[in-house]
Amino acid sequence: IEAPQRAEEVARGFRVVGFDWPAHGESEGTAASLLHASRVLFSLQRLFGAFHGVVAHSFGAAAAIFGASEGLEVGRLALHAPVASIRRYIDEYSAAFQFSQPQRSRFV
Repeated sequence: IEAPQRAEEVARGFRVVGFDWPAHGESEGTAASLLHASRVLFSLQRLFGAFHGVVAHSFGAAAAIFGASEGLEVGRLALHAPVASIRRYIDEYSAAFQFSQPQRSRFV
């Protein structure tokens, strides 16, 4: 989804693109993972070309870093409250769903 364009960015040759991750906001789907999120970034790059920069928050920051490590063409990353460690989320999710150790290992 292209965001409303600010005159100064357009004058400098930029385009702002915003979107919802899969299974977030108004997007379709029931699954969201680092792989799903990075696929979205690569799809957007195919549509719009290399990114001058990516602004991302929380899990989106992790997806942007992962994408960049996998070849996403991005000049700059601006990360707000990035996920520093996924271990806490794995532990909390595993506890909430009472995963056994083999289930937790498969989940990871």
